[in-house]
Amino acid sequence: MYNDTEKRKHEIMGLEKRKCFARFRVKQYEDQEMSSPDWDTVAVKNLSAGGMLFHYHKNLEIDSLMDLTIDISECIPTINCVGRVIRIEEFQSLSTQDVQPLTSMCRIATEFTEIGKQERETINIAVGETKGKNLNLKKLRAIVLDDDYILRTLINDILKNRGYEVHSSSEPFFCPVYLDSKCPCPVEHFCSNIIITDINMPNMTGFEFIENLKRNACKIQNVAIMSGRWTDEELEHAKRLGCHTFEKPFKIDEFGKWLDDCEKKLDPDNKLSDLPIRMIKSKKNK
Repeated sequence: MYNDTEKRKHEIMGLEKRKCFARFRVKQYEDQEMSSPDWDTVAVKNLSAGGMLFHYHKNLEIDSLMDLTIDISECIPTINCVGRVIRIEEFQSLSTQDVQPLTSMCRIATEFTEIGKQERETINIAVGETKGKNLNLKKLRAIVLDDDYILRTLINDILKNRGYEVHSSSEPFFCPVYLDSKCPCPVEHFCSNIIITDINMPNMTGFEFIENLKRNACKIQNVAIMSGRWTDEELEHAKRLGCHTFEKPFKIDEFGKWLDDCEKKLDPDNKLSDLPIRMIKSKKNK
């Protein structure tokens, strides 16, 4: 637990309503200099001028020092600083579908040990300006498919920070909008506003999943497919299906711009169906 000083330093607000991500690399580990060229990206759960909290799939040692770059939003300069790990809690994370195995994660709290006065003021202003605001009042829904848990979680966080209701799965057969018959959504109703899927997954590819939806008259218009290595033939296939393409690893800003474009094209008269909820309940009852 934090002491009183740490509580004041880490009197931080949740970031569920806005985008905030950090890139980090271990700078010093167990008193040994170990500057790593590898950077990892994580979604920041809590942030203040004194430190931040994030979830990570590996256990970092207490007192490890890290180089950090923090992106609060596109209109706020990137924060560059150094942080020290002060607390680690292990927990088990369950997918949104409650049908996949638990994954071990770490909740990691850091304090900023090297950060400029201007950077601290920037964080304070950013936190103060967005506190309590819902930046996206329109109800939106997204489907995310990827067997890479870390990437799937990162995409989930990006979408939730924009106000989306997110349903994510490691493969199409777990997806709540997977169809084995004609789409049951009423006219002017959509099961989701967007779908983003990996191309290679267990049991069914992303292409096969999208083709199945189209074959069963699914009306979702905003679909993106991700791949770490596109071939010309695959890019042509995606184009024929009307899908946007991302090459892994893609930049967060690139993904955000695609979401901006999708949201601008949304018809305000279209409504979301209850298909995902009904499908989840049906699978749980089997």
